[in-house]
Amino acid sequence: MGILNKIVKKAKFSLNQSNASAKERLYEFTGTNSATIPQLAEFIQKHPDTKVKQNILLGNKYSAYELYSGDLFYYLEKRNSRILQLDVRSQVHDLIAFRSYKDQFSLNTPIRLPDA
Repeated sequence: MGILNKIVKKAKFSLNQSNASAKERLYEFTGTNSATIPQLAEFIQKHPDTKVKQNILLGNKYSAYELYSGDLFYYLEKRNSRILQLDVRSQVHDLIAFRSYKDQFSLNTPIRLPDA
């Protein structure tokens, strides 16, 4: 039982650390502790370390943006100007996962990272 408790404690610590890091970056970018999907997309697209892949399929321009910043990974996928997918992940956890085809939140709903 002692080993299991240590594993759980380490996982909680890792989640808290990742969450704090994401909150810090979110605050640096927006000046608040929340952001909308378009604000996060803008951050990813404008970051100097972002890698971009683009394809044109059936007359539509598809763009995939990948950014590693600190211990976080950001992924943005767009068709023309429409945001299809946006993910923010730590090494251990998914912090934000937006899918245009199924998410309950609108693009302009502020997302606040919960206290872990």
